[in-house]
Amino acid sequence: MKLTSKNKKTMSKLEVQNFIMHYERITKQMMRDFPIISDLTVFLDKSHRSKKMKFY
Repeated sequence: MKLTSKNKKTMSKLEVQNFIMHYERITKQMMRDFPIISDLTVFLDKSHRSKKMKFY
C-alpha cells in the first residue's frame, strides 16, 4: 500500500486484484459448503433484493 497526499493508504491495482481473488475464493467455497450445513438459502437478484428462499 502507498500513502496518498492526504495520508490515506491506497492499494495498487495488483493488490486490489489479489484482494478480490481472495474473497472470491472464500465466497465460492461458502456457496459449495453452506447448502450442506444451512437451514435456509436466500437468493438475491441483481439489485440485492430477495428473489427466493430455499428451506432445507
